[in-house]
Amino acid sequence: MGDYKIRLCLFLYGFHNGGVEKVFENYFSHMERSIFDLHAVVYLESDPKREKLFKDMGFTVHKLSLYKAHEIKLRNVIEHWELFKNNKFDIVHCNMPENILPILFAKIFRVKLRILHSHNDYNYIFHKSNWLIKEIYSKVIRFNANNANQLIACGNVAAITAFGKKSFNHGKVLILHNAIDVEKFSYNKEKREIIRSELGINDAIFVGHIGRFETDQKNQEFLIKVFERAKKSIPNLKLIFIGDGKNKQAMEKAVSVLGYADDVIFSGTVNNVYDYLQAIDIFCFPSRYEGLGIVAVEAQAAGLPCILSDRVPKEVKICDDVTFLSIENSYDEWVNALIKYSNLRRVDTSDMIIKAGYEINQVSEQLLNLYLTATDIP
Repeated sequence: MGDYKIRLCLFLYGFHNGGVEKVFENYFSHMERSIFDLHAVVYLESDPKREKLFKDMGFTVHKLSLYKAHEIKLRNVIEHWELFKNNKFDIVHCNMPENILPILFAKIFRVKLRILHSHNDYNYIFHKSNWLIKEIYSKVIRFNANNANQLIACGNVAAITAFGKKSFNHGKVLILHNAIDVEKFSYNKEKREIIRSELGINDAIFVGHIGRFETDQKNQEFLIKVFERAKKSIPNLKLIFIGDGKNKQAMEKAVSVLGYADDVIFSGTVNNVYDYLQAIDIFCFPSRYEGLGIVAVEAQAAGLPCILSDRVPKEVKICDDVTFLSIENSYDEWVNALIKYSNLRRVDTSDMIIKAGYEINQVSEQLLNLYLTATDIP
């Protein structure tokens, strides 16, 4: 390869603490980066700390104007034209199947490897939209899939709902797991005691949730209602929400009105989620939709029992103590599951997570090999 560096551009909505950004932070922090000239395009105002992480890994960050596929403006087209004209990318890795410009311009500028990567359940994302919007985005995703030359998804649901059963069944979609550093998440009693002491929860049964407070996807309000009912059966129950977002304040107010401000912790964003998972006893995840739900894998890697919405893909289940329940007003079922798991003995699940294919070094090498073989750069 000599002195030539492969010009790779990653397209994301922004650098926050969401699952997609964390996944790529994991991939690239465990990958040989010296062979790449790394770029990232974002459209939303980013968390400075998360953006710095990518810059420290060698990414040049380009900030373009936010747009939706049915509301593209001339400036969006011009910005993308100038980006591609000035950088001559070898690889475009687009993580937004519903947005047309990255793959369109990658095709126009003859980018060698054009990756379209699905991370979500696209049946649900547009389910509230009118028929015209659904039709527009359906055609956009189909156009992108036809003009990409590599389709990737984090799981079966993300693959099928974005690219269709035919593509999935014919092996046209690479399933690339949202992998984790298993060693970091493995149960650590010492870290558990430190975090529990810092939080002042002592002998409580500690329930945890991880997710941003941005849309209705993570459904935190459902968990608050479950917690309210469960306190009657488990008086020493406490709850932590890890994450941030525009709706967080409303959730804090709802908890305060119920009189549980001392029992529910809103930690905001934390950089050591793996340590907090040691302190937790039960992980709850009542999402309305997920492409996979990587935090559920992380929770299992920490040896936690998990109570998940039945809208979370079943393929996320790796260990035995994982229960899927309805979120249609079925609060009592969630309470019963909390009672069931409240005194469960913690076990080491590392081998199960690795065997299931979620070990970060293995998956990062898989992605690196894809980049290298598909570009075929001397």
